[in-house]
Amino acid sequence: MCSRCEVWELCSSDNACSWCGFSLLDFAIQADRSRFPGGEYPPPVEVTVLNLSAHREIDVESISSSAGWIELLNLESVPQRIGPGQQKRFLLDIDTVAATKMPGPGEVKVSVTHAGSRSLTLEIV
Repeated sequence: MCSRCEVWELCSSDNACSWCGFSLLDFAIQADRSRFPGGEYPPPVEVTVLNLSAHREIDVESISSSAGWIELLNLESVPQRIGPGQQKRFLLDIDTVAATKMPGPGEVKVSVTHAGSRSLTLEIV
């Protein structure tokens, strides 16, 4: 039964309630830090993808960056399935020296099948 409308009987394969449209898939992303001093070489950044869904797994289909100075270190781990209420950490390498040649903030985008995408902004200060 949909927890929002309490009208529609849900199937195990449903991603949303067919009656009220409530999404059964939700996720968030966060980074352990998002600002980096220029000219220094920081340790890898942890980006955590959290499955906020109570009963559904999510599939992280891609993680991408808009800036050449941000690199996903464990790219072989995508795609990745994350269980309900679980999380997965991915590591990013931040090249602050290369960032001086490509000024401006960079964006990290995480896309999840049937749940859309979320972005984080990283910047060199």
